[in-house]
Amino acid sequence: MKRAAQTLLIFLCLAFTAAAAFNVFSDNTEVEQLARTVACRDESSGCAPTLTQLSRTPFGQSMQFSTLKKNVGIRCSRTLMLVGPYECSRE
Repeated sequence: MKRAAQTLLIFLCLAFTAAAAFNVFSDNTEVEQLARTVACRDESSGCAPTLTQLSRTPFGQSMQFSTLKKNVGIRCSRTLMLVGPYECSRE
């Protein structure tokens, strides 16, 4: 029983590490596009936000965009700690 618990713990640690690395190093084009949409929510149809700052961690991404009217901070995180679709909101 002790051996099975150790094996399970090692597997969970490896899965956590793999998910964290994937969140930091994978392509974030879709997340960035979702963040741009949130940044332009209150702007006119010609809104073209420029990414000025990006910070990525295993638990989420923070982005700063500059629009014609203002600077907007966006925080995107997964619905379940390290997995699931991203959701973005203004900071």
